[in-house]
Amino acid sequence: MRAPGTIVVGVDDTAGGRAALRHAVAAAARTGAAVEVVTAFPDPDLPPGVLGGAPLGRPGALAQVLRESVRDHVAAVVEQVLADLPAPHPPVTVRAVAGRPVEVLLRAAAGGDLLVVGSHRGVGPVGRRCVRRAPCPVTVVRG
Repeated sequence: MRAPGTIVVGVDDTAGGRAALRHAVAAAARTGAAVEVVTAFPDPDLPPGVLGGAPLGRPGALAQVLRESVRDHVAAVVEQVLADLPAPHPPVTVRAVAGRPVEVLLRAAAGGDLLVVGSHRGVGPVGRRCVRRAPCPVTVVRG
């Protein structure tokens, strides 16, 4: 269940992703919103047993291992960024979702109050598509 006043932010381990997170946390601190950090990873659409052996031989097991690994990595990025920001921090949740970044961000933004994405060297294709198709306002932050 999403908290009232939710800022969704796409984060990866890039300067743009970190800048987007800093912006989202600052905006949430001003408004009393919660921050939902979302990161996308490629869906490993492999047939069961391709890698062989347990636990990766079960359907969905590789996706689960990747999800946990990506989520843990992004959670560490979040902790690093928060450590450099003044406390108190708004509530922050971290999710890793299999899929293409644009689709993952747009689904996460449904019902959100704001979507924040990072960029470097101008607004890239993910940022442009989010601006055009998001169900809420979008802020693009330069990294």
